[in-house]
Order: sequence, then C-alpha cells, then structure tokens
Amino acid sequence: MRENLESFFNEINDYLFITDTSGIILMTNSSLQKYTGYRDEELHRQHISTIHPPEFRDETGIILNGITEGNLGSHFIPVMTKEGEIIPAETRVTLGTIGGNKVILGVSRNISALKEAHDSTLESERRMRAVFDQSFQLAGILDRKGRLLNVNRTAMKYVEGEPDDYIGKYIWNTEWWTERLDLQDKIKDAVSMAAGGVMVKSQTEITDRDGFLRLLDFSIRPVRDENGEIIYLVPEAADITRRKKAEDALIQANHKLLLLNSITRHDILNRVTPVLGFLEIVKDNASDPDQSEILEKLKSQVKDIENLIKFTGLYDKLGASEPSWQNPSRILNSLKAPKEIAIKNSLPAIEVYADPMFEKVFSNLLGNSLMHGKRVSEISVSCRRTDEGISIFWKDNGCGIPECNKEKIFLRGFGDNSGLGLFLSKEILSITNIRIQECGKEGEGAVFEIIIPPDGCRSVNNPEKENIEYL
Repeated sequence: MRENLESFFNEINDYLFITDTSGIILMTNSSLQKYTGYRDEELHRQHISTIHPPEFRDETGIILNGITEGNLGSHFIPVMTKEGEIIPAETRVTLGTIGGNKVILGVSRNISALKEAHDSTLESERRMRAVFDQSFQLAGILDRKGRLLNVNRTAMKYVEGEPDDYIGKYIWNTEWWTERLDLQDKIKDAVSMAAGGVMVKSQTEITDRDGFLRLLDFSIRPVRDENGEIIYLVPEAADITRRKKAEDALIQANHKLLLLNSITRHDILNRVTPVLGFLEIVKDNASDPDQSEILEKLKSQVKDIENLIKFTGLYDKLGASEPSWQNPSRILNSLKAPKEIAIKNSLPAIEVYADPMFEKVFSNLLGNSLMHGKRVSEISVSCRRTDEGISIFWKDNGCGIPECNKEKIFLRGFGDNSGLGLFLSKEILSITNIRIQECGKEGEGAVFEIIIPPDGCRSVNNPEKENIEYL
C-alpha cells in the first residue's frame, strides 16, 4: 500500500510537497524536483519559501500562519526554479497527520498556459475596448430586453455622468432619449424588432448635454452566438448634423442655380423663336437661290442652338433628386412605340435603384432603334444574372451598329442628329454606378446591355433581402 502511494505521489504531474507546520519541507515529489531543478536532498529540511521568489517569502509566512489556524484554500504564489525562472502556479493546501505529527499537505499546479490565455484575453479586451471607445460612432451593447450593458466614450459625450450611471437601465429611459416621449416609444419598438432578429435603421434627433439638437443616423442590430441564438443587441449612431447642414446648403445652392439656369434658358429661347421666324420670312422673300441656301443653313444652326438649350433643361434634372427603386417592366409597358413595332417585355418582377430619370433611358433606346435601326419591327427586352450583377438587354432586329462606333455612340454630339440621347442615358445610369454598352453584331440588330451592380437590383416580391426595417 505504501509503495502504491509513493508511486502515485511521484508520478502525478502536479507539484506535491509535505511540510511541517512551520514550513520545513519533509517530502517533495518527482515533478516538483524535475521542474524546479532541485534534487530531493537539496530541498529536504529547507523552508518552503526556498521554491518561491524572494518578494513573495513574507506572504508565504503569512499563509503558513493562516493554515495552522485553519484558513485553507487556494493561493496564487509563483514557484521559482533553482535557476531563477518564475513559474505561475496555483497552490492548494490542507492539514494532515503523519506518524502522529501535524503536517501541511500541498499541491501546486503550473498555470502558465492558463495565465497566458488569461493575459491574452485581457489584452484582447483592452484592444476591443480601445476600438469601442475610440470609434467616431455612438455605440453600446444591450441585453435582449434593451438594458444597457456597455456604452462607449463617444456616446457619453452627449450626456452627463459616467457610464456606470447608465449600465442596467433600459436604453429608452436614458438621457439620450428622455427629452421626447415619441422617441422613447420609437426606440422601444426598435429594441423589440431587433430582439426578434431584424436590423432596424432610422434617422432621429436628440438634444445633447449642451442643449444643441443633433441629427443621428441610428441603427440597432442583433448579435447571435454560434448556435444562431440572439444574445445581445448593438445600438449604433453616427452624428450626421454637420453633413445634413452641408447637404441642405448644397440643395439650396443647387436650387438657386437651377432657377437661374431655367430663367436664362427661358430668356434665350424667347429670343431664338423670333430669330427663326425672321429667318423664315427673309428666306421666303429671297430671290437669289444661293442666298436662300445660306439662310437655310443659318436657320439649321439656330435650330441646333434651340435644341441644345432644351437639352440643358433635361440635363439640369439629372441628379437633382435622390435615386429611388424603379420597376423597369412598368416603364417598358408605358412606352409609346409605333403600331408597326412590337416590344416583347420578358423582364421579371424586379426593381432597379436609379436616378428618377431612369425611364428616359428606355425612351432614348426606343428613339435610337427607330431612328438608326432602319428596318426595326421587333424589340425584345430581357434580363440575366451575370458575374457583375444583373444585366438588362435591349435588342432590336434592325441593321445594328458598326464595331468602330460601339463606344463612340455614347459620346456627346456623335451621330447624324443631336447625339445627346445615348450620352444622356449613360449619364443617368452612372449616377448609381450602372453601366451601359452595345454588344450586338452589325447586320443582326443593336443590343444594349444595362449592367446593374448586385446591390442596385432587388426582387419586387422580396425587397428587403437583408431583413432590414426602416422606421
């Protein structure tokens, strides 16, 4: 039996020791000797403080006194090897009896890996906290019921007090929102939706601690664990007060500029109209054929000026309003094509995020087919998913476009007429990063491909693929 106990004592990986009640070492196991570098005879009858760093020896004495008084438990005093290397350790002790004498039985465990993991966790938390606090956005962490678990320094700049004053409170009952009851209800609804798995976005106003009104781009989203269960909610907000003021100022300036353009355009057209009339009168009264030809050319030039002035009216509208989701199939169905031309609409139920002038793109494509296709009798419009997103194809059965002109047709002024239709179409589409190109074969008809990025197209039946709600 004794041999078995000695075998167990020496084979266990933890450091085992037995001392008398004053701390004099009576026995150590092989693991302690192996990892500290001491031989058994070097430790025998030495004080237990021998295997601890000098700065911990006073603490070792206090612990020994406590043990003899019955204060048992765990102690985190490092072990020091013979060469002076420090080993983080956790030591548990108890009182026992050997040969009628009271002894202290101890076991120390090397917790280097645990300490490294703990230190790594603390460092990771420090980094995350630094990122959390240094963010330009107001941010926090909520439990599923909407109680505040954490809040960053940026958010605290808008209210009085310290973070601890807010921890545990329902977010709608904190100073960010208590100025207005309607906002409290709005935030409470947002928390409820986020707890149900929906990301919520809205623009909202708060009054900061200095009494200034601030406009926030606010969101709250659920955070899930590895099993897909919602464990936290993360509210975030960006202060867009300055940006909104700049946008409003830009809108005002743009409005004034558009008004000035409109007045100028109106005045120029009012002067062009009588000039065309006078040229017509002079031409009718001209007796010299050469003179009539010159007057006809002059009239054509003035007419071009009139068309260009009218085009600037269209171009003024470009980007004047925010892009929106538009249904290309409905736009196609509203086109007024000649009776002899059939338009086959094969588009699915989709919406495209584009400038409000998006419908002008299709009317320009129709005009291009009628004017340059020569023998067009059928137009088909279809849709296909590609590596670049979604492509809408406009195809006619006309004469097609020569290879050398495929890029030139989108340049301003190119072509026999005004050369502005396809140029304007390209500009309209580029507002929301949509591209257009011609990819047909000469002699087989024109094929215009409208390339829409993945985030610029959605299903009419499932518009909120990302499960986002806007309040």
